[in-house]
Parts: sequence; structure tokens; C-alpha cells
Amino acid sequence: MEKTFKLEVNKTVTETLEVILPLYRKTNAHFYKVFSQKSCIQVTDMGPASDNNTIQIAHAGMAWVGDSGQESTKEEFDEAYARIKAGIDKLAYD
Repeated sequence: MEKTFKLEVNKTVTETLEVILPLYRKTNAHFYKVFSQKSCIQVTDMGPASDNNTIQIAHAGMAWVGDSGQESTKEEFDEAYARIKAGIDKLAYD
């Protein structure tokens, strides 16, 4: 006799996107400026009291990791970059 059951399957979807550079994206704690097919600037903003705020060069694909990513603007990226850079500068020169 055959048995019927439900099976939950996780799928990975690969999608090809056509983008115009620079491209800006964000998540809850990251801002991205994608400037080439391979690279982006990633700004991590964990809040003003965090020691984990960073600015780094990352793989461009990082801007699409996770489900919480969304489009952003140059203004939002520049504001986050300036805020985190000021905090890093303060640590470096205090």
C-alpha cells in the first residue's frame, strides 16, 4: 500500500540580474555600494555603541545575501559611510 506524506524542501534559486553601477542596497545592519561585477563597499552599522562597525571591500554578491536585502540610495549609503567613518576616526585618533 502506498503512503502519502508532505515533505518540506529548501530550494536555491539562481537569477541573473542586469544592474547599472553603482548600485546601492541595504539590510538591517549593512549598506552596500556595488561598484563592479566583483566588488562592493560594505558598511556595517551595528549601532553607535558597537565595536563591530566596519567599512570594507567585499564580494559584490554580498549585497544580495539573505532575504532582508532591499534597494537603497546613494544618500543613505553616504550617510552610513560618513557616520561609521567618523566613529572609526574617533577611535583611531583619541
